[in-house]
Amino acid sequence: MYIKKIKVHNFRLLKDFSIDLEKELSLIIGKNNTGKTSLLQLLDKMLNNGENKIQYYDLNLDYRKSLVDDIIAEQTRTENEYKQDGIKLRLYIHYDENDNLANLGKIIMDLDENVNTAVLGYDFLLDYDSYLELRKQYALKEYNTESEKVFAVDKILTEKLQTYFKLSKKSFAYDTSLGDIDEKKYIDLKKRPEFREEDLIAFGYIDARRDVANIDRDKTLSGQAAKLFEYIAADNDSRPVEEFQNTLVDADATFSERYKELFSSVIDKVSELGGISPKETKINIISTLEKRELLKGNTTVVYQHDGKDLPENLNGLGYMNLISMIFQIEIIRNKMAKTKNGRLADINLLIIEEPEAHTHPQMQYIFIKNIKQLLAHPLIGKDSAVRNIQSIISSHSSHIVSECDFNDIKYMSRLHNANAVISKNMKDLEKEYDDKKAYYSFLKHYLTLSKSELFFADKAIFIEGDTERILLPVLMKKIDQEELCTDGETPLTQQNISIIEVGAYSHIFAKFINFIGLKKAIVFTDLDCGEKTTSHINKCRYDAKKVLYTTNYALRTYFNTDVVAQLVVKTDSDKTFSWDSDNSQWKQDVDGSFKVYYQVKEADYQARSFEDGFFHINKKFLSKNKDSIVGLDKNKLSKFLDPAQTSDAYELAETGIESKATFAVEIIYNSQKNEGKDFCGWNIPKYIKEGLLWIRK
Repeated sequence: MYIKKIKVHNFRLLKDFSIDLEKELSLIIGKNNTGKTSLLQLLDKMLNNGENKIQYYDLNLDYRKSLVDDIIAEQTRTENEYKQDGIKLRLYIHYDENDNLANLGKIIMDLDENVNTAVLGYDFLLDYDSYLELRKQYALKEYNTESEKVFAVDKILTEKLQTYFKLSKKSFAYDTSLGDIDEKKYIDLKKRPEFREEDLIAFGYIDARRDVANIDRDKTLSGQAAKLFEYIAADNDSRPVEEFQNTLVDADATFSERYKELFSSVIDKVSELGGISPKETKINIISTLEKRELLKGNTTVVYQHDGKDLPENLNGLGYMNLISMIFQIEIIRNKMAKTKNGRLADINLLIIEEPEAHTHPQMQYIFIKNIKQLLAHPLIGKDSAVRNIQSIISSHSSHIVSECDFNDIKYMSRLHNANAVISKNMKDLEKEYDDKKAYYSFLKHYLTLSKSELFFADKAIFIEGDTERILLPVLMKKIDQEELCTDGETPLTQQNISIIEVGAYSHIFAKFINFIGLKKAIVFTDLDCGEKTTSHINKCRYDAKKVLYTTNYALRTYFNTDVVAQLVVKTDSDKTFSWDSDNSQWKQDVDGSFKVYYQVKEADYQARSFEDGFFHINKKFLSKNKDSIVGLDKNKLSKFLDPAQTSDAYELAETGIESKATFAVEIIYNSQKNEGKDFCGWNIPKYIKEGLLWIRK
């Protein structure tokens, strides 16, 4: 039994939100402000009896506006006109024939053997009577302006939200014909006193605001150790616990003897001054060591360095955070396993928010591996019942993403121009690649193993090879310095842009770009022209007089042609695309969010590659630094720079580069500074410049 789906209505950005969960681990990722924390906090508020923690500003902005409009409207809605609304949470619980339905059976409305879903609902709503009362409260004063009216309602609801909005808990019937619930068919759980929510769902939440700190006298870990003992000690059959208790008994006897000696004079004075006869009540001071209080006040976590014990607060925040999480997980596991009735809940849900806090990348890799192993251990109740832990982890860490199963990833993104977010299952991406299974397989492994930061980007630039990979951050800075931003623009170096090296395989990422909803994406690729033979295409320099073909499969895919003559005449608008959802592909659209750039004619020369184009427009730079650029063959470079020779940029690019990576570094190294600008003395190829200016907007 597990929660397979969560639906949320009107909680912050979760306007009409749905997310699927995996049976064991669900990793929720996404950029900042996409509702990850909101989802986890809503679960905490509803499942931890924290409905009183719901604040006015937890209501979705669009709903708040419509609510305020209803309250300040001149005309009062009739009961038939009024639509009861507010925050709603729906938990879709999956069960099968192997599950014990003793708890769930108390609230299941339909015992149809074909139905394997039960739905638990939490409604925090403004009913009609409360709507009338709210209007009455608002009408106690007169207001001169619209803003005063809005402010008045905001103030009332900020201070008295719980007065007007009420929480109810329901069980809904799942209708297989609808594929969902009928909101009108439910059981009010208040009318089912025999049902205990905690018997169905046990919940633990480790939030991102963990209280570890390496300040003086901090004993967070020590306190957690003492709390963990409380749960361990609940198992009276435990040998270590029994031995600990026996030790306390012995210690009590020893301390009592010492107390008798220490306080004898005081006790005698009490007897003398109080007029107490020896035959009457006599006071004594004895030791009563309480294991809980003893551990709470006197247990200390230390760490060892060079054989010395050092206090916990001297440890690094990363290690303290890691240790604290492990302690908290164990506390929650023990709490789940040691309920009052000795029986495990049917569903045991653990949430960990942003476990990467304070930790370096390598530790993040290790953490997610170890945590997955820790959570894999089932809970065992006193009745020998076994339950797995269902866990939800939210993260901004690309390193954690890389160590998780691709199918466990839930990607949350914000809808453009809306106070709402959506969630997507990464395993559903496979459906987009039904016709290209190999593409999907490559994409899945590539993203999780090396480029998972793309999940957290606003924009992306896809490039070919080493030269572009090394130079592109420099090119972005150079553009920002030489081409000042217009109003509303943000410098490239201040934007959340991922640079992805994909060779000539950018077309594999085309559907993924749409799937995760990047604001903008651009491909920088090479024209790669060549002459066709009977068996293959031989690379060659561009020649307008010849019929040439591109070997670049990405260009073939985007433009549906391999003829170079057709590619070189493409306009800027021809290279701009938007997503065609009907045909599941990118289509040409001047207002699109995706562009493909390749070499264009510049200084009366049509290049076929980045290096080719760079050499042609930067002869002065190469000539000035010919002795210090070791990434190029000296003889080939001299031949290219000699006006008497016939060597061109294409020949130097094809035969003169000894190391592309070295050459790229040497461009940076030999750059000049001029009037406060870095990387002067050379020019950016036109197609790169145009592309970077476009994606900057």
